[in-house]
Formats: sequence, structure tokens, C-alpha cells
Amino acid sequence: MPSFTIRDLKKHLGPGLGLRKNRYLIEIPIPGIEGQTLNVLCRSAGLPERNISVNTVWHMGRRFTVRGETDYIGEYEISIVDDSDMQIRKMFDTWMKQVDDTKPKNLGIIGASFEQGAAGFLSNVKSLVKVGNEVKNLVKNPKQIINWFIGTLNGENGTMPQYQTDINIWQLGPTDNKIYGYKLQNAFPKSVGIVTLEDDNPDTLSEFSVVFGFSEFEPLTGIKQAAMTAILGDDIMEIKSGVEALFD
Repeated sequence: MPSFTIRDLKKHLGPGLGLRKNRYLIEIPIPGIEGQTLNVLCRSAGLPERNISVNTVWHMGRRFTVRGETDYIGEYEISIVDDSDMQIRKMFDTWMKQVDDTKPKNLGIIGASFEQGAAGFLSNVKSLVKVGNEVKNLVKNPKQIINWFIGTLNGENGTMPQYQTDINIWQLGPTDNKIYGYKLQNAFPKSVGIVTLEDDNPDTLSEFSVVFGFSEFEPLTGIKQAAMTAILGDDIMEIKSGVEALFD
């Protein structure tokens, strides 16, 4: 194995001598919470994981391994130290309430007054009649089914999940410049972890985890790299990388 010097290590790590694990930035468009507050109190995060499954194909008695589907894992976890007013946890509770705002409903008049039970029953009947009429109209007009489905995807029918957002995770450089990152698409909190209350460690700060669900993610390029690509173009950037490789 060839020997490497400190000079070689510094050269290949780059001018910043590598990246620090504790320099990161999370951008979550959350109303009512400043991004700086969330980032300062976010104790741990990470860059998301992606795997490609493999399939086996047999040809002339030989086994070949080929690519399968890409798996984005589908969840992303961060750990947060809560503030004194618990504003961050309240915010995530409100967000999760928006994700699922269903409430237990009384299935009969037991445990409620006759008026309440009758009103609830009539309300349910009216809702079922309305849904039945909508289904009947859709069946009579097949084209309307397609238009309704497209409208649902576009959010025109009010059924598109408005609780989802895009989350950016950045690896920062020594001067807090954005080096590289990922955009989590269609993200929303699927789990807000427990806050343990105990007397054993009175000086320990309150902390909890949040797990986000998402569909997939795409890479993000820092401002410097994006500006150079915009000015020089992709072809010139590839030539630039090739020339730099010649002098490595």
C-alpha cells in the first residue's frame, strides 16, 4: 500500500480541510417559527439515505445482477432541544393536527342527548346522500371522473394534502456557506417523539425527536457552484473538472 503524507491528505481534503459534522442547516418553511431558532435548537440531523435494490437475471446459464427500484427509505429523523415556551413542540403538534384532524365520533345516541344523537344522525344521512349523488354523477359522466381526479391532484377539489412541504438539508462549509444538500419532497411529520420527564438529571434540557415522511429527494447545489454552472454551463464545468483531475 502506498504511503501518504500530511501534505497529500490536506491536498485531497481541500482548502477547508474537510467538512465538520456539526455544521449543517435545515430549512423548513414553518409559519410562526424562525428558521434560526429551529436550526440552533436542532441538536442532530443527517443527510438522507438512498438505496437501489438489485434483481438477478439468468442468461445462458450465467447469473447477472441488474438494477431494481430506487428506495428513498421514506423517513427522516431530527432531534430538537425544546425552547422554554415549548413553541417548537406546539408547532409540530399543530402541524400533525393538520395532517390528521379526525376525531372520535359517537356512533349512536348512547352517552349523548336525544337531540344531539338525532342531529348527528341526520347530518350523517345528508352527507351520505350528497356523496351518493356525486358518485352517481361521476358514473354517468366518465370524462368527469378524469377531470375530478386531475383537479384533486392539482388541489382544485380541496382534497390535495396541503400539509406537505419541501425540506432542505445543507452541509455547511467553514464560513457557513452551503456546500451540498438535499431537498426532501412532500415531507410532513409522521412522528413526534416522547419527552421524558424525570428527576434523575435535573440539569438535562428537554429534548424530543421528529420523524418526517417524504416521497423522494433531489440533490441541492451550493450558491457558488450553482452560479458557476449558470455562467459557464454544464459542458464547461465538465471540462474544468477534467483539467483539474489532470493535475491531481
